[in-house]
Amino acid sequence: MSALFIYLVKANLLISTLFLFYFLLLKNEKFFRLNRFFILGGLALSMILPLMPASDNFVHPIQQEHGALHNLLAIYSHINIPDTPFLTVDQRTLPQQVSIVDFIKGLSLLQILLCFYGLITAVLLVRFVFQVLRLAAFIKNSEQRPKDGIIYCSTDREIPPFSFFHYLVLNEAQHSSEQIQQIILHEKVHIRQGHTIDLLFSELVSVFLWMNPLVLLLKRHAKLNLEYIADENVLGTGTDKKSYQLSILQSCFRPAAAYPLTNLFNSSKLKLRIKMMNTKRTSNSHLYKYLFVLPLIVATYVVVMPLNARSLQMNTQKINAERKAQKLKAFEGYYTFTFPNDKEPSYIQITAKDSTLILKQIWDGKEITFKQTAPLEFLNQEGELKFPLKFTKDEKGNITQVLAFNTDLWNRAKDYKPPVAKTAIRLSPEQLKTFEGVYGLEERGETHYLQFTATDTGLILKQKWGEEKEIAFRPETELDFFCDAPVFTLKFTKNGEGVITQVLAFNRDLWVRTNK
Repeated sequence: MSALFIYLVKANLLISTLFLFYFLLLKNEKFFRLNRFFILGGLALSMILPLMPASDNFVHPIQQEHGALHNLLAIYSHINIPDTPFLTVDQRTLPQQVSIVDFIKGLSLLQILLCFYGLITAVLLVRFVFQVLRLAAFIKNSEQRPKDGIIYCSTDREIPPFSFFHYLVLNEAQHSSEQIQQIILHEKVHIRQGHTIDLLFSELVSVFLWMNPLVLLLKRHAKLNLEYIADENVLGTGTDKKSYQLSILQSCFRPAAAYPLTNLFNSSKLKLRIKMMNTKRTSNSHLYKYLFVLPLIVATYVVVMPLNARSLQMNTQKINAERKAQKLKAFEGYYTFTFPNDKEPSYIQITAKDSTLILKQIWDGKEITFKQTAPLEFLNQEGELKFPLKFTKDEKGNITQVLAFNTDLWNRAKDYKPPVAKTAIRLSPEQLKTFEGVYGLEERGETHYLQFTATDTGLILKQKWGEEKEIAFRPETELDFFCDAPVFTLKFTKNGEGVITQVLAFNRDLWVRTNK
């Protein structure tokens, strides 16, 4: 899709530049044959040059990075929306199937626009083929008479005279003998110089670049220039100018349906044709204008070629990552859940970073990274353990819940406030010594241990399993300790004899003092 987009941008830029050059400098010059080759060459180059590979040695790297078309990448970045929009239903309630609706939703804006562009192009191409077939059928059914390499087609239908390749269609009953002679002279020029090829080629280009209004104008000027050529040749045979112009004018007064894609004797641009017939021949000194054609094409090539697939791909990859990170921000926030046997709710914070989500456990500061696997699903897989997250949206499309481990349903907290910083008190070294020891917690048939050691200002907790960690705590009361980072609370319990027997961590886990 991106390659097609690049080609269309290049082709439209080239053809627009060449047309503006023709319109501003050449259209009023009476070098009709040069103008014909300029228009045909411009159409051909506009379709062929974008297919040529860019030369890294020809285009300076700085120019490639900061060229005049650099903004086109920005235009594309605003169009391209690469990711599938989030669905507004709970993914857990739907079977994992991709419907046509989901497929359409998954298309980016650029892909939708290009599909629409292709559809319109296909319709115009079918219409073009139908016009050619309809014209061929009409010519085939007419009365034909070949002479001097030209096939004269007589008809009794009220249509303006025209030529198509080597066929000349004429209703002789509608014209005088003088007019017929002038029409034949005019159409012979179109036939012998192959002007039908110009018309069909310009029509095909306008079919593929139909969105560019300058292409339609160029097609009309191409057709008008062919009439200038035919008029100049007729007057060059000695035909009276006023009589010839009167014949064209009289033909225009006979309204009749005309076939498109043909060279019409009574062109609708009659005023411009007559004006050009009465204009003096252009001085040869004006030929200098055509010397700018080659530098113009080279300059346009140099400007357009840096816009290649690699540069666009690198830019869009960066933009895609930024857009994906922006979409992931919809999941950001605090979520709360109350574990069994807990008196107070626990909180987690979810933030977006690059193309991942970071889950932070507020109670201990631990962070877990998740990668997106579906529009509303994320997964952390470290070793053999899989940690899934499944988000849920409400009817308005807002994230409201997240299901962790397929068991714990966390609700999004609307008014979460970070805990107020706790104030430490001072305990004596003798008081802190009473908390020292080893504490055990049995979980899933396995016992884990913590060891507490007294310091001058508090306690040091040392984790005795897996990766050993040490966390410093300060006293809040005579039996309560806290740690700011990570947020961690300890509540010790004494027995009747004043001996520390157990400690409650996170308001959830009860660790019992042991002699082991």
